[in-house]
Amino acid sequence: MKCFRLHAALLSFGVVGSWNVAHAASHEFNIDSSSLPAALARYQQITGIGVAVPGGTAQGIHPHAVKGVMDDQAALRALLAGTSLSVSYFDRKGAVLSHTPAPGKSEATPHNNDVEANDVEKIFSYGHRMVKSEKRTSNIIVDSIAYDPFENLGGNSSIASSLILLPGVAAIYNGDEPRYVSLRGISPDLNHTTVDGLTLASICETGSGTRRVNLQDTPVEMTSHTNIYKSFTAEQSGDAIGGVIDMIPMSAFDHKGRYAYFDGYGIDSLYAGSAGQNGLSGHSKHMGAGEKAVISDRFGKNKEFGIIISSRYQDRVTNQIGSVSDFQYYDTSGTATSEPTSPKWNHKLAPTNYTTSEYANSVTTLGGSGKLEWRPINTGITASILGWTYRR
Repeated sequence: MKCFRLHAALLSFGVVGSWNVAHAASHEFNIDSSSLPAALARYQQITGIGVAVPGGTAQGIHPHAVKGVMDDQAALRALLAGTSLSVSYFDRKGAVLSHTPAPGKSEATPHNNDVEANDVEKIFSYGHRMVKSEKRTSNIIVDSIAYDPFENLGGNSSIASSLILLPGVAAIYNGDEPRYVSLRGISPDLNHTTVDGLTLASICETGSGTRRVNLQDTPVEMTSHTNIYKSFTAEQSGDAIGGVIDMIPMSAFDHKGRYAYFDGYGIDSLYAGSAGQNGLSGHSKHMGAGEKAVISDRFGKNKEFGIIISSRYQDRVTNQIGSVSDFQYYDTSGTATSEPTSPKWNHKLAPTNYTTSEYANSVTTLGGSGKLEWRPINTGITASILGWTYRR
């Protein structure tokens, strides 16, 4: 029995730049002071901004009534004025409340208008809460998954492998890892994939002309969370038939000051391959290893610049069982022929041999991302450039 080894390597490189002016949103508010849960529900309905509240603290707090036209952030602060809660994080998509510091203790004043989280665990806890709030307040069906570096999820290394944890998402595998995702059972060719709202081009499957985007080569470390939209409204892209996949890049402005995270891990493949029909002793157990890291910092006179860099490496070998089959070709008279190139071939074939064999599947991935941001204070301007590369 002949043994064949197939090695596949994929290389992708992406660069995305964005520039936008984030004007402060204002709305007409009419919120009474009956209870905090009711007031926050009304606030989310008016602004579309999800508000996360520390567990068990919303009951028994009576907010201030808010009426009239005002800025969204100012309205939320006015709603909480005089209570034991304050705004610890605020942006255009979500806000997080926390307990007001005790008298005599003060927090450092941030360098911009947004109040930021400064604790590693709080950062990612807030991320999970915000995606839930975004789902509750969205006008269309949306599912979100937040990136959490403390969870390994069994080797979760790509956008594709994280999205399959969401309902209604199925994976199309390659090399025992997800490569594409299908939303609601529809072909990946009919998905619309974006990075922070900017359309991500397909590499057309090396010339095959398909529209599907290879999400196996997009490192999950470069995102804060990913949204999937399964229903559509007029303002969304018209080429999204299956669904919209929007990757939201991680930002150095998601937290205050320097942030660094490194995780190294080992992989022990306990399954040892059995001896083959040709008398070989079989495949031994394998050890593997990997690492993932994220580091970001802000700099400049007013901390208006931010940089964030991520990296991932993994070397993994597993013993698996595959199938091998041979086929017999026939001519127009039904006689077996060895060559399908024969002019008399009837374009039919039949399996003549079907066996299984053991093989070692070796997967090595190496990649990373880098993002440079600029947010001058008191201007509402945001500019960024993001690039990533991933080799498998």
